[in-house]
Amino acid sequence: MPRYLNIVLFLVKPKSLRAFKISRYTHATLLISDGMEIKKVANRLGHKDISVTANIYAEVTPKAKKEVAERFSKILVS
Repeated sequence: MPRYLNIVLFLVKPKSLRAFKISRYTHATLLISDGMEIKKVANRLGHKDISVTANIYAEVTPKAKKEVAERFSKILVS
């Protein structure tokens, strides 16, 4: 974890720590679901290994599920 995040977590009150984690999760998930490269998101979050970012934040959103279904449908039709 980057040093600045350790400082932020030290200064944040316990009640707002959950809000911080939720906003971090939302931030990363929205970037990834909008097509941002996982490597760039990992760098922004301070992850040295992109697998951490992929495993935690790259969930399958409803939008992604629809895109997969549509692509598969196109494959079957062609």
